[in-house]
Amino acid sequence: MYLENLIHVNLMTWESNPNNRNINNKITFVAKDGVSVSTGDIIHTSNESFYKIENITATRPAALSKHTHYSATTTWSSRRVF
Repeated sequence: MYLENLIHVNLMTWESNPNNRNINNKITFVAKDGVSVSTGDIIHTSNESFYKIENITATRPAALSKHTHYSATTTWSSRRVF
């Protein structure tokens, strides 16, 4: 599934240095309950970053009502190649 940041999910933490995004490839994000998130999904951000979810390492209820908090490892690209 193709997930837009700020529409389907909200990225919480990610590596800010593009040179290290595939080295420090852990991200956290929240998604509304009812939005299906699984491995292979791609998160697209407004600054043209693409994160392919390789493994969901943890889930828990988010502090935000009716949302789930995810931790995941990803592969990052500056263009849609997945």
